[in-house]
Amino acid sequence: MKVMIIGAGWSGIQAGALLKNTYGCEVVIFDQYPSVGGTWAKNVAYSTLRTHAAAQTLEFVGFPFPKNIVDNPLKRVPAPDVVTYMNEYIDHVQLKEHLRLNKKVNTIHQVSEQEVVCEFSDVVTGETFTEKGDFVMLSGFGFLPRKAPVFPGIATFGQPVFTSHDMQQKQLDALASVDKPVVVLGGSKTAYETIVSLRERNIPVHWVARKTYWMFNYDKGIMHSLTGRPSRSINRAKAFFAHVLYAFMPKISVRFMKAQNLLLNAHPETTDQAYHIGVIDESVLETVKKVPFTKGEISSFEEGKIKIEKKTKHATTTETINCSAVITCLGTDAVPDFPEFRSGTEKVAIKDASHLFQFSIHHQLPSVYFIGPLPQRGLGMLNGYHSVQHALIYLSKKMTGKQIKEATEKELRIVQKFFKKKQIKPHLQRSISDLGNFSAYMMLIDGISRRISYTKPFKLGLLSLMFRSFYKFANNRPVYRNPTRNEVRKALNQLPNEKNKYGIPILEK
Repeated sequence: MKVMIIGAGWSGIQAGALLKNTYGCEVVIFDQYPSVGGTWAKNVAYSTLRTHAAAQTLEFVGFPFPKNIVDNPLKRVPAPDVVTYMNEYIDHVQLKEHLRLNKKVNTIHQVSEQEVVCEFSDVVTGETFTEKGDFVMLSGFGFLPRKAPVFPGIATFGQPVFTSHDMQQKQLDALASVDKPVVVLGGSKTAYETIVSLRERNIPVHWVARKTYWMFNYDKGIMHSLTGRPSRSINRAKAFFAHVLYAFMPKISVRFMKAQNLLLNAHPETTDQAYHIGVIDESVLETVKKVPFTKGEISSFEEGKIKIEKKTKHATTTETINCSAVITCLGTDAVPDFPEFRSGTEKVAIKDASHLFQFSIHHQLPSVYFIGPLPQRGLGMLNGYHSVQHALIYLSKKMTGKQIKEATEKELRIVQKFFKKKQIKPHLQRSISDLGNFSAYMMLIDGISRRISYTKPFKLGLLSLMFRSFYKFANNRPVYRNPTRNEVRKALNQLPNEKNKYGIPILEK
C-alpha cells in the first residue's frame, strides 16, 4: 500500500516511520517548508519557542532525546533542538529519502473508493505535479486554518506589521533601534514569550489583548526553571488529574488549578476561565506584568499609530497608541491554506462537517485520514503513532462510503447525548465518543504519567483495573491498541514486521 503523508512534523514523521518499517508500506511525506518540524521548523518557529511539556513526554516512541540535546528530561526543549532531534530520528528510521520538502498540497481527490490523487505545487519553482496513492494521512490540518486579521487603514500605517512567526533573531535585532513602542497583539503563550524576547533587548513594548489567557505554572507543576529541581510530587499529581478532568469539565478543572496556584495570568481581570493549555514560568510572568497593557482590540490603523477600542459594561472608549511596529500573536499554528477536497466530480465541503467517523474520516473521502487537530489523540508523536494504529483497524474493515456515513450519524448521536449538545464543535472531538475509547485514552495518559512520576503518590491502578473490567464486560476493543495480525493482513495483504514494533529498524550487528 502506498501512503501519502501531508506534514513532516511530530505526527507525520512518527506515522511515516511506523508505516514504513513496521507495516511495510510505501511512504512519501510531503511538507510545504524547506525543513522538517512543522510549527518547529526553521524560519517558522519564533526565536523563543519551546515545547509545552517536559522533554521525556515528547519523545518519538522508542527513541529518547539524546543527552547532547537535552541534559534534563524535565526541561522544555527549544525549537532548534526539536528540529535537530527530529532529523536524528529521521536518519535512524531511514526516512530521509521519503521526504518531499517545499511541496504544498493544493487538491486531494478521492478518484474512487480505492484510489486517491493529490496535486502539489513546488514552493520554490511553482511547478505543479500529481501523486497517486492508496491512502492519505493529513497531519496538522484543522477545519479552520489560522490567518492574520485584516485591519481598516492598515495601508496608511507606514510601519511593519508582523506575525509571531516573523520574530526570528534577525528581525528582533532590527527592532532594537526603535524609539516608539512595539505593540504586541494577543493574550496567548506566544504573546507572553514575544514580550520577553523584546524586553530582553530593551525594546519598548505595549501589550494589547481582549483577554489574557491563564497559563500552566511550569515551576510549580513540573520543574522549577531556575533551580532545575522537579516540582513536589503532590503538585505534579494535582496537575495531572486536573488536566485529565479538563477535557470533560473545564470550568471545575480551571478553578481547581487556580486555587492551587498551578495557573498564572499577568492580567487575571481580563478573563475568568480561559485556559490556553500553554506553559510559562514565574520569571516570564514577572517580566510581562511590567509592560504597559491595554484591554481591548485594534479598531483601525493611522499613520504611525493604532486605535484601540475598549469596551466595558457601561461604555465604549478609544485609546490611541503611537508605535513603531505591530506583532500579531495568534499562536504557533503553521497550518497552510486548506486544500480543496474532491470526491469523484463533486467538491467536498469538509469545513462544513460537524462530525467525522471516529473523528478522522469523512464518508465521501474513505481513503483520507485526518491526524492532529481532529482526533487529538495525545501529544504530537502519539497522535501519529495511534492514528496509524487506528487507520489500519479502519482499513481492515473495508468500509464503504455508505457504511461510513451511517456509522458517523450513529456516532454523532452518541456524542450529542454525551455532551448534551446538538452542535458538536471540533474542539470537543478531543474527547472520545464512547466509554470504551475514553477508558483507553485514560490508560494511555496513565502510562505516560507513570514515566514522569505525575501520579505519584496517587497511582491510577484502581482506575486501570476498572477500565480493564469494562473491556471484559462490554467486549469492547479500544482505539488505542495495536491492530491484530489478522487486521493488518486484511488492511495491507501482509503481516507486520514485529522486529520493528515501534517503527524503528533493528540494525544487524
